[in-house]
Amino acid sequence: MKILKGILSLIIIGGIVFALYSLNFKDIGEGISEKLAVTPLKSEVQKNDEQVFFYDASSVLPDAPFYNDTAVSAPLKITGHWYDNMNERQKQYYRLILAAFEDMSDSFFEVAKNDAEYKNNLSVAYNGVLADNPEIFWQDNTYKLKISDNSCLVKLGYCMDKSERDQKREQLNERLAELLKPTEDMSDFEKEIFFFEFLCENTDYCETENTQKYTAYGALCEGAAVCEGYSKAMQLLCKKSGIGCLLVRGVTGGRQHIWNLVQLSNCWYELDITQSDRKDASPNLFYFNATTEEISLTHNRLPDVFLQPNGDFSSMFYNFNLPTCDAVIFSRNAAMYIGDKS
Repeated sequence: MKILKGILSLIIIGGIVFALYSLNFKDIGEGISEKLAVTPLKSEVQKNDEQVFFYDASSVLPDAPFYNDTAVSAPLKITGHWYDNMNERQKQYYRLILAAFEDMSDSFFEVAKNDAEYKNNLSVAYNGVLADNPEIFWQDNTYKLKISDNSCLVKLGYCMDKSERDQKREQLNERLAELLKPTEDMSDFEKEIFFFEFLCENTDYCETENTQKYTAYGALCEGAAVCEGYSKAMQLLCKKSGIGCLLVRGVTGGRQHIWNLVQLSNCWYELDITQSDRKDASPNLFYFNATTEEISLTHNRLPDVFLQPNGDFSSMFYNFNLPTCDAVIFSRNAAMYIGDKS
């Protein structure tokens, strides 16, 4: 009898624990689904206790409710160079990943079903989210995958918790507002020069271990960055000013490198702020608004994903349909002329 009572007690306690866990899990699922603007199809707990969320990715529309800079839900059409050049399946993955980054979900969520090219499509989507959105600084450039029943599940990696992210994002937005205010009456070219000079004067190349040196936050708020941080800061300032600006992945001096392309009057220019920044000296303008032919003397772009339709894109280091730069109207000579006038 004592044994039977013990078994019944265990069953009752187990049922209560399961009910509480299920309630909490349901609340989490509903919270994320609301922000993703989709409806969870089902949720379950894996044998290793990982939480997994399943979404109908086909229902996530480009103009679905999303987030503005203050993390308040608002209609915002998703756009960007990578996103605009993706196929529809890649765009679906992109939208789910972008929403999960905002939510900072630490659970697996479904992005793919019955997709034989899920690895390449997911790589393009993940890279695209980070390449189009330099304001995301809380990622650690990793994600985990689970493949089961023809489904691909993803779990994003972060370098901080949500509370720290929110605090740092507020600091970044304040810094951006401070920098953008004096440019309100400037032309796009004058804004580019202003951003270029600010980053050269106020950012030091950082070789010490610092997780934010790869981000716009590191360059703008901490004044320390490597090439990726310089380039993302420039891209973010241009994005907030309505100026087209892309990241270029490549090699210079035998090392992996990142720089920018900047769009002025529908023409593209190569811009490498990292190589331009010289400590205690005026910036080297050779890398300011150069042509692709000029910069190719020292820089080599990595292959473009469109030129490798059967390639393996598991690496994060490649380009995506980048334009060639051959305009000279807003070259370094024009920048020096503006500098002389002032």
